[in-house]
Amino acid sequence: MRHLLHRREEDFNATFENAAIGIAHTGMDGRWLRVNRKLCEILGYPREELMKLRFQDVTHPDDVPLNLILAQRLMSGEIPEFTMEKRYISKDGRIIWGNVTCALLRGPHGRRRYCVVTVEDITARKEAEEEVARQKNNAEAATRAKDHLLSMISHELRTPLTPVLAALSEIEARNPTEKETL
Repeated sequence: MRHLLHRREEDFNATFENAAIGIAHTGMDGRWLRVNRKLCEILGYPREELMKLRFQDVTHPDDVPLNLILAQRLMSGEIPEFTMEKRYISKDGRIIWGNVTCALLRGPHGRRRYCVVTVEDITARKEAEEEVARQKNNAEAATRAKDHLLSMISHELRTPLTPVLAALSEIEARNPTEKETL
């Protein structure tokens, strides 16, 4: 039995450490209690350094308020878990987009123990979405410019031709049969 328990613990540790996404346990104050190798890679911190921080310390300042609101709702039992897209600031200052899921682990008698957090790096997807949006805005701006140019050209061509068209209309009105000979 002791051997089986030890083997399960080894399996859990290997799964935690070698997962393809970032995984962490955080305390109620946001401190990292345990982080895997992938999370360290995503955020660019050595494990020892990351363990001295809180998630708030590496979260983009604009995303901290919503993250704290969701964490408070989780702690109060209002929600069982939450998922959010948020930005992290890596050790070298780069913006890293993460799809974060957080669930509260409770012990016996419902006592809060820690949060289980998964972080999927979605930076490439967010950058591609931003590029598509930029291209769309550029295409829309080009269409507006083209429409404006065509409107100006149409106006400029119509203005000098107006007297000519008026004269032709007057001639046609006087001699409808001349129209056939022209």
